[in-house]
Amino acid sequence: GDDFREGKLTLPVIKAVALATPEERAFWVRVIEKRAQSEGDLDKALALFAKHDTLNATRREALMWSETAKTAIATLPPHPIRDMLSGL
Repeated sequence: GDDFREGKLTLPVIKAVALATPEERAFWVRVIEKRAQSEGDLDKALALFAKHDTLNATRREALMWSETAKTAIATLPPHPIRDMLSGL
């Protein structure tokens, strides 16, 4: 909720905008770009996330990037920093 109230353009918002109808896109422009939020807008945003399954899509993308990073880290020579990165 805090990111929404602060008008932050998060990955779930980006994904929701990409799938939005013209009316939904106008909503996102108003609440994120113009930061003209009103009562009930957070609930509407959450409903749009659910409609377009953007939270699950965001989780899947985060897991994909995590696996990509782990694969890249594994190619590094042994070093305490590599071990630290592998533990993240």
